[in-house]
Amino acid sequence: MPVSLARDAGMLSVAVLCGGSSPEREVSLAGGKRVADALGRLGYNATVLDLNRESVGQLLAMAPDLVYNALHGVQGEDGCVAGLLDILGLACTHSHVAASSVGMDKVLTKHVLKSLGIDFPKFDVLTKEELLSAKEVLPYPFVIKPVRGGSTIGVHAIFSKSEYLDLSAHADTLEDRMIVEEYVSGQEVQTAVFLGRAIGTMELLFEGRIYSYDAKYVEGLCEHIFPANLPHDIYSLTLEWALKLHQCLGCKTLSRVDFRYDVANKALKLLEINTHPGMTVSSTLPEVLWLRCGLNFDHVVDLIVQDALGIDDSRRAYIDELMGKTVSREPSHV
Repeated sequence: MPVSLARDAGMLSVAVLCGGSSPEREVSLAGGKRVADALGRLGYNATVLDLNRESVGQLLAMAPDLVYNALHGVQGEDGCVAGLLDILGLACTHSHVAASSVGMDKVLTKHVLKSLGIDFPKFDVLTKEELLSAKEVLPYPFVIKPVRGGSTIGVHAIFSKSEYLDLSAHADTLEDRMIVEEYVSGQEVQTAVFLGRAIGTMELLFEGRIYSYDAKYVEGLCEHIFPANLPHDIYSLTLEWALKLHQCLGCKTLSRVDFRYDVANKALKLLEINTHPGMTVSSTLPEVLWLRCGLNFDHVVDLIVQDALGIDDSRRAYIDELMGKTVSREPSHV
């Protein structure tokens, strides 16, 4: 692979920004620690910073060569931190303000999808008060989720009127603006985009109606299948749509795009994009890069750093070379 910047240019300092105050704090801390450990093994001088009011002063005092944005949720993943770092004159990883902000907002993302001709579930947007007082929303079943949020926190699958009436008992999990979306029955799949390439699509097998927080982060509750067991044309469509959305939003370096495939109706629906994919031990993007390209976690982190600093133009050709060598890992089923 391209030579690590840490080895090629001497010791470079990287501040790993994680934690924060969003509901996804614990996921961010786990991913941030894993990234920092990888940076240390690679030879970088990595420092973990838990985002708080003191972070600006700490970053200015450190003056790191790069800030690795390992934050999730509001403030960290929605473009706020990216904009702050830009004002401070500090280079950072992942997508910048516009792509992060639009990608975090499920309603804005759906408007982009419509302009691109990409299919997505029918939806409506309601305030918390409207949602709790409405007599009818969408035909059952439907899913309620925060307009801006991730890790399936605050997401509810509603299959009956009684379940809808019970929603008031979970009012504390609802945000001020919620999206109500038709429930798409079928296969849950995720596509990894990395360094301008749609790498591959993974299928997720789990118990229950939705890919829950526990299914994502509790070992043994979800089986990962790669490549996803999809018809060849549908598999190709996941790659096409994921890359098209990534490019349209102007995403940087990496993203993960989530889909549901309705087997009965042979319909693929794009659910959302994640411009800051997870980097925990159960995260799918690093796993796809390993299974499709043979890149271990440390190599993935190193390439993210290289891309953020804009050094070593060989990295995209390197990904192409790896994908060419492992083309047999693409699905052969029809």
